[in-house]
Amino acid sequence: MALVGLSKILYAGCGVEVSAINFRMISGHTMLSASIYTVAGGLLLGNFGKGWYRLGAAGGLLFAAAIGASRVAIHAHSVAEVIAGWLLGAAISLMLLMRVFDQPRKMPRAAFAGLALLVVSTLAYGHHAPFQAMIERYSWWVCQGLGIE
Repeated sequence: MALVGLSKILYAGCGVEVSAINFRMISGHTMLSASIYTVAGGLLLGNFGKGWYRLGAAGGLLFAAAIGASRVAIHAHSVAEVIAGWLLGAAISLMLLMRVFDQPRKMPRAAFAGLALLVVSTLAYGHHAPFQAMIERYSWWVCQGLGIE
């Protein structure tokens, strides 16, 4: 999330963007979706055996891609911003899952952890943290402090 926040600060306060590919900031919705749903799917199905976590992770990545597509469809983000968020979330979640499942082990609570992730993310849906307003209000100060205008 630090990279997502930094990209938003650089755009909102400093006007930094890559106009050639219509990139302003990393899509936070897509990044969180790719990280949370991929890990949740991997943990839920990983309980069935070694290769099953990959299927769960693939399902999470597909769901995150659909969420990213919805961000493009409502013009909240460009394709490049969604791809950046999806790749970042996918990389983080896959590194975690590969580390968790690198050796055969019994993980009786893995399915519970995956289910808990899904429940928490469902309950948190629609609740907004004040970060976006803070970024919009204070990011120009950060950019002035860095000498970027």
